[in-house]
Amino acid sequence: GVLELNIDSIQIKTETNGMSGDIIILPDSIALRAGQIRHHQPTLKYGSLEWNVLPFKPLITVDGARLRASAREIHAMDKESTSLSTYVTKLGVDVKVGAERLNLNGSPSTIVALLSTIESLDPFWGGSSESRKAAEEERIKIEQKKQLQEEQTKLQYQRDALLRIFNSVDVDGSGSLQEEELQKVVRTLFDRGSLGYNDKLDAGQQPTAEEIERERDRLISFIDPSRSNDVSFPEVDAFLFRIANNIDDNNLIPKIEVTGVNYLRNFSDSDTFLSSFALRKLVYFDDLREYAAMHEVYRLTGHSDLSNHSSFPAPSLWRQSQGIEMFWELYTRETGCSRDSLNDHDIFAVQRKLVRVLCNYNFAKFCWKSLVQPQLRVNADDDVTMRHVTSHWVLDKDPKIKISTGVIERLLMHVDQMSKLNLEKQ
Repeated sequence: GVLELNIDSIQIKTETNGMSGDIIILPDSIALRAGQIRHHQPTLKYGSLEWNVLPFKPLITVDGARLRASAREIHAMDKESTSLSTYVTKLGVDVKVGAERLNLNGSPSTIVALLSTIESLDPFWGGSSESRKAAEEERIKIEQKKQLQEEQTKLQYQRDALLRIFNSVDVDGSGSLQEEELQKVVRTLFDRGSLGYNDKLDAGQQPTAEEIERERDRLISFIDPSRSNDVSFPEVDAFLFRIANNIDDNNLIPKIEVTGVNYLRNFSDSDTFLSSFALRKLVYFDDLREYAAMHEVYRLTGHSDLSNHSSFPAPSLWRQSQGIEMFWELYTRETGCSRDSLNDHDIFAVQRKLVRVLCNYNFAKFCWKSLVQPQLRVNADDDVTMRHVTSHWVLDKDPKIKISTGVIERLLMHVDQMSKLNLEKQ
């Protein structure tokens, strides 16, 4: 592509007096046209270039252009000089540009010619393609080095935060944690208590006792896969280190190094399957059996011959009516509700908790409609303020029973939160 600049005629007027003066430039017409190269031979001493102007309107036309530059001397006393007769001379320049008419035209062909011309100037202001590539590679290396340093600093603060958490749980100062202490970690991570996590779950979302045990087992399976019932800080530290470096069976060599710590190394000689963390990030109800398990159904109803998992005996037939009291004891303890009130809990959260407690979606729905809903309806009839509160089964429109973060995710978020606070203090 070629850009051809045409100026038909030009007038230049000057008036000078010492350093002061005016210069006026008056071109009659200016046109910038796009052209296409017809012949180019750069090997000659001065080169050879032939082109054809494209048969389109000029990219830019300017009529009645006017440029006026005025220079004036300015005398001022030098304030820094001790002599009263010392003056400083400055030159003030004023430039004014104007035009009667400016036209901009664009067509696909002229735009292509313009872009090609601009691209041909790259070597003049950006160097050769090889030098630009080398500069870009150097920039990437510097950026990667900076990012690695930031990740190393972040990891060190996370390790410090993890050590503080470990010491707060290791109350006997033995330097190791037993399963009971790990279970305490699991419980406190789901509440804002001693660990200070700020995403407190309400009663309807709190994990059940069975889920707490499963979360504890899951945490132990990562930190202490041999189940020695003796978890040391190096084991917890190595667990965080693997996650920070995305260590799995396809990536065994960490990119972030910690000097002076022997157990934080490459994991190529590990005999443990390391990818399980990535394989299961959501802990609650991620397999179908927990939507239709029958062990709680049998415990409450006493019926073991239920071939149709969507049809259940009437509550009055549950263990000679004792099953009803067993259900209410389970319901009030796990959901935080009373028999005739949700106690300001969200109905979605309560029903989700009921499904998780009973491990059977259809049985939870049956219990709600046959036991819970009638009690809530009676209370609504007696209490005018409760009449607007729905008591229907609402999870058919929202069947999601999962809680998005388990103990490992919450532990990592808490460690990250503590390390950020510590970094801000520094």
